Amino acid sequence: MSLLGRNTVNAFNSDWSVKVSYNTDPVAIDGESPRGSSQRRSHPAIGRPLLRPAKLGSCFLQAMCGAQRTTASGGGASLIPPWSASCHSYNLFRAGPSLKSTCPDLTRGLNGALGRSWRSRMQPFVAVVLLILPLVAMSPMSSLALKAALLLPLVSAASCSNESYTHNGLTWSRGIRMNQVQVVGTHNSYHREAPLEEHPTQAKMLPNVQNYYYSHPSLDIQLNYQSIRNLELDIFADPEGGHYATPLIRKLANLSTTPDPDLLAPGIKVLHVADADYHPTCKTFIGCLSIVKKWSQAHPDHVPIPFMIEFKTSEAAFAAIGGASQISWNDTALLKGLDDEIRSVFAPGDLVTPDDIRRGNLTLEQSVLQYGWPDLESARGRVLFLMDNGPVNPIRDSYTEGRPNLEGRILFTNSAPGNSDCAFQKLNDPTGTEQANIQAQVKAGYWVRTRADIPLDTLLSNDTTGMREDAFSSGAQIMSTDFQAYGMSSRWNVDYAARFEGGAAVRCNPINGPANCANEALEPVSYVRN
Repeated sequence: MSLLGRNTVNAFNSDWSVKVSYNTDPVAIDGESPRGSSQRRSHPAIGRPLLRPAKLGSCFLQAMCGAQRTTASGGGASLIPPWSASCHSYNLFRAGPSLKSTCPDLTRGLNGALGRSWRSRMQPFVAVVLLILPLVAMSPMSSLALKAALLLPLVSAASCSNESYTHNGLTWSRGIRMNQVQVVGTHNSYHREAPLEEHPTQAKMLPNVQNYYYSHPSLDIQLNYQSIRNLELDIFADPEGGHYATPLIRKLANLSTTPDPDLLAPGIKVLHVADADYHPTCKTFIGCLSIVKKWSQAHPDHVPIPFMIEFKTSEAAFAAIGGASQISWNDTALLKGLDDEIRSVFAPGDLVTPDDIRRGNLTLEQSVLQYGWPDLESARGRVLFLMDNGPVNPIRDSYTEGRPNLEGRILFTNSAPGNSDCAFQKLNDPTGTEQANIQAQVKAGYWVRTRADIPLDTLLSNDTTGMREDAFSSGAQIMSTDFQAYGMSSRWNVDYAARFEGGAAVRCNPINGPANCANEALEPVSYVRN
């Protein structure tokens, strides 16, 4: 026997009412049985314990937030009146993005006031309140004033923004989207300057060697203390291991040629120029990713972090005189290995991938242009990977071979409008007429990366800030710099850095950001320690 038998709870009037039949069958909403309906799901679990406070309370909250029903094709959604929303998903208090994606404004407020663990602490209380309030309010013993007071929080909750489409925990709704913000990233984020003992030989091997005289701290320090939210890694294939363990520069400089033990195992390596500029803060691809993964776990509300991935191989000129031979990335097995290494560190729920973005029978580009990117709130704590190499490139050709929309792939390719795989573009020049082009691409819905400076040209020019300001106002989601902190340019007697006001890690996008976007709400202020 159920708690309320076959009774039905009615609120307001016939247009704004929820009718829940408490029986052992799947929930019937508005007198319509879910059986035989292609648009309604059966939840046999409801028929087990008839009183499931957490789940039923969650169901009430979902109804009050005004769930949106997605059409069968995945496109568009019609708002269901909050008191007649079908209880498709009643898992708001479980781990996952359900509540924060359904009511992002409410969630942000609760997170800020009570901390991220408020869901587990408040679950029993909220479930009971959500069950009792409508019953008390509808009681004939309740005064009109009491009814209004009891129902006010429920009606208020119904005004929050709602999801219209969900996939892999990512939602698309009226909330701020993940591409409607801007972040600063570092160029060659892993790079450290060669030791002084290698400088004379390096100067003979590399033209304009002064451009290589810069160092970044480790990736986690950049994230923690320099407000960086985009990282760039240059990767070299090493399927057998040890291919780059004895750099040519060591031989030419008559220095120790003992193989680097960190480079002996098979797997992708992170370097700048094989044999000549090879001193990264993290030497293996998995090692670099693991540093960011650990930081992400400790800062789960961070905005999505894009990785720029540049595919490189050794120099033919160095290989001819005893350096590492060239291993081309134009190889489907090596590219599969790249995806596998990423998946070995990041779970599907940690990633934003092309498969997450693509809708139905649409191309990836069509999906981005028609539906946009997911809500920022649902994408928090995730990373995405972007191919640095250009649109006309054999690596892109191999990566998209048989996968024109990047089906099953991890990286978003650097493509050109009109290509089915185009969701991201690298447009490095934000100046002059190119700025207008970037703004147009951002408005259209593409993700764009540009540069705020060019070492050392920017520092030695008469205008050290012009390119930076053009980049910031271009609307590109990523502005890459070699000088993310003041003091890094002092070597050239210049006081320059590419940073947001106040050292913020993220800000609202000046081109496509919504009017209600607030910089201080984009990421917890405790994540910035500069």
